[in-house]
Amino acid sequence: MTLRRALAWAFALVSIAALVAFAPAATAAQPRAYVQPGTYQIEFGTSSFGEVLTEPWDAAPGTPVVLLPRGEGAQVWVIARKGHGYTIQSAQTGHYLGVRVEPGHHRLAVVTPQPHTWTLDAASRAGRVHIASGQFRLDRSPLLIFPPRVDVQQARDGIGQEWQLTRIGG
Repeated sequence: MTLRRALAWAFALVSIAALVAFAPAATAAQPRAYVQPGTYQIEFGTSSFGEVLTEPWDAAPGTPVVLLPRGEGAQVWVIARKGHGYTIQSAQTGHYLGVRVEPGHHRLAVVTPQPHTWTLDAASRAGRVHIASGQFRLDRSPLLIFPPRVDVQQARDGIGQEWQLTRIGG
């Protein structure tokens, strides 16, 4: 076995072990957050690079949503009330933030022409929320690709699934 292949196997095993170690934990029901309808940038809460929720330019429905630094694609989102939840719509393209098929563990977040209803739950810090669909929360996908994808995962404790909402304009 070559060194390169051995390193690849070691990396794969370490990645699997890390995913098992951070398996979803049962969490108590989170209180709903009240978010003023308006226009926002949505930053991944634990990003050290200031990555924000981004719809790639020229995205067709079904295109995965990614995390990129500010200024790299459609990054302004309109959050509006819908029933007991919220819709999140790109201000630049009119596409909605949704999930491929039905929400399920590690289903990619994608842009859709139809609105998807999300719940916004209070998080550990002011201005941060958990963006949820049923028992699943929006999170950074564990796929090791660039740009990082966004998916839905089982709710778990900690700050990994928090999103910072920064209001744009008045």
